[in-house]
Amino acid sequence: MQIELENDSKKSGISKKRVANLRGNSLIISPQLFDYIKEFNLPVSPVTEQEKASAALKFRLKVANSLDLYLAEVLKSEVLKPLKTPGHYILAGEGGDRVIPESLLYSTGLSIPEEFRAASKLAYKLNAILRSFFERRGCDLISVSAGFVSMEDKIVINGGFRYSDIIVSHPGQSRRIKDYLIYGKPEDAGNYIKFLNKILD
Repeated sequence: MQIELENDSKKSGISKKRVANLRGNSLIISPQLFDYIKEFNLPVSPVTEQEKASAALKFRLKVANSLDLYLAEVLKSEVLKPLKTPGHYILAGEGGDRVIPESLLYSTGLSIPEEFRAASKLAYKLNAILRSFFERRGCDLISVSAGFVSMEDKIVINGGFRYSDIIVSHPGQSRRIKDYLIYGKPEDAGNYIKFLNKILD
């Protein structure tokens, strides 16, 4: 899926961006959000593509505060239903979108327990920070996904967030945005991007 998006943000200075495959390599999100996260002393790195290839861990973590599309299907429940406490699942594979159990990370050599524990702590801290950020803007953070890189023997968050990494809902959102959150309709993805840009502006 290729979407041409007119970005309404005056601060960003970006007039048009190409977004390729919302579940794959998408537009990197707002420098303002990156700076906000860094204020909490959370180790985040705006790594280059070259650095990512050599230093990236071979898994991502998705922390959910409400049931997203995947969890709602698995649990046969309602999308956007709040969870009692945040929970996470592990994503791996070429597109970073296949769910795998923690034990397979170790048995296949994709990671070691120390790496995973460090990444998990960072993911939950990131979720808490972003949850507060969006709550102040009248939004609910449904889920956040993060990749990680190993730099100087430390695990840090890959700061190249994609639009598909941060799923947010708002009581006043349009029907099309809600349809995107509930049904994942690709034709509504552009509307979600505009909606998120306005929140991040």
